[in-house]
Amino acid sequence: AVLSELHARPFEAVTSPCRAIRFAFLTDAAQMNANAEALTRFCAARRLADLSTTAKHRRIALPGAILRWEQHSEFTTYTWLLEGATAEDSTLPAIIANAMTEIGQPGPHLVSIDLRVESSDTPDLAQLFDPSSLAASQVLGGHATVATDFQINAGGFVRFLLWNRGLTPIETGGLVLRILEIETYRCFALLGLPQAHRITPVIRNAEDRLTHIMTVMTSGGSGLEINRELRDEITSLAARVEADAAIAGYRFAASAAYDDIVRQRLEVIGEKSFDGWPTLAEF
Repeated sequence: AVLSELHARPFEAVTSPCRAIRFAFLTDAAQMNANAEALTRFCAARRLADLSTTAKHRRIALPGAILRWEQHSEFTTYTWLLEGATAEDSTLPAIIANAMTEIGQPGPHLVSIDLRVESSDTPDLAQLFDPSSLAASQVLGGHATVATDFQINAGGFVRFLLWNRGLTPIETGGLVLRILEIETYRCFALLGLPQAHRITPVIRNAEDRLTHIMTVMTSGGSGLEINRELRDEITSLAARVEADAAIAGYRFAASAAYDDIVRQRLEVIGEKSFDGWPTLAEF
């Protein structure tokens, strides 16, 4: 089982043009089990390869598309690869829409990515993306260019363009996977932000109460009953802070771990500036 993890998520060879669509959903253990069973039924109805409900990752070949399904510690991803798709193919293909509808949403939807792989003439990035937030860079020694504006389009997707200038299909597939991971883990890293917003007033209130307690304690003249009340308040305050710290600590630790993955992926693709636009890492 340990050795098989080395081969769990291999790169998919990708030729240009190609379109990769990814969805990511927050899922707990029960939702993961239910989702695996739903996917099993979907495959069985079409006599596709057997899918064990204990498997955490599968590659499923459908007519006209390849689905890579993966379960992680707290989320599930569906990555669809459509070879031969061009930039003019702007709508969600029926095969994906129908499959996702039949299988069902496994949990809260967090990520939608639409990545295009092209190898034609140099694109006009300012026409394809919003120039105010456009990020573009040369990667892998200048053999490819990656661009995005991190904006959600009318279909609900964050769009990426990968312009291939000499990568092999395996190299292209590896780069596609890393770009998808950068955006996926970027979104999951930001799950710590709502938690930070929630806990900020709690911390501020605790600081105010502690300042009040210290003022009373150092002012002198407080009697035994007052001291007992202050002790009880300190105990209550400490319990609340510890409880919130335990809840927020997990989320913040996960955000830090996801942030590390994003930075590692950005380092691996080796970004260099392209036409004066900020790189993904700089953005």
